[in-house]
Amino acid sequence: MFHHTMLKQSKMETRGSFRSLSVAELPVDEENLVFTETKASAKSNVTQIKYVDPYIENNAETSFTAAVIGYEYDGSLVKAVKTEESGAWIYIKGVDFGDKKVNTFAAVVKGEGKIQVLADEMGTSPIAELEFDNKEYHGIYNKTAKKLKGVHDIYIVISDPDVYIDSWRFA
Repeated sequence: MFHHTMLKQSKMETRGSFRSLSVAELPVDEENLVFTETKASAKSNVTQIKYVDPYIENNAETSFTAAVIGYEYDGSLVKAVKTEESGAWIYIKGVDFGDKKVNTFAAVVKGEGKIQVLADEMGTSPIAELEFDNKEYHGIYNKTAKKLKGVHDIYIVISDPDVYIDSWRFA
């Protein structure tokens, strides 16, 4: 069963409607058409299918969850994420940096602001920062402040509203 979970909101101890799409097994007696109630939590039912590859171009809308993020559409397809308020963020779970040396972070952005990339939890020192003022989409990059190896969770935190992010990657 696919459903929204408020797990992120409860962990953040807030009332900001932070929902994420989750999946959980729902036992069904197909012969009698009866659904069995389950007490398993959404955070323990399903594991990540594969890790995110940070060295390829990743669409910014591909995330585990996000806060105060909207979307820019090209017809019926999502083109980019759009920040609705200052301090918006995107959470990407299970990013596998392997053993490669990470030197730069790059993103295709439009708008004016600053992006900070944090590893593993909010409030940590940024591993990368980008500042920009673009009226159209442009690729920008900067050296990373910290070298990462192995699997990490990534937060992309955006300083201002009306910032659009099409994609991101490390190199």
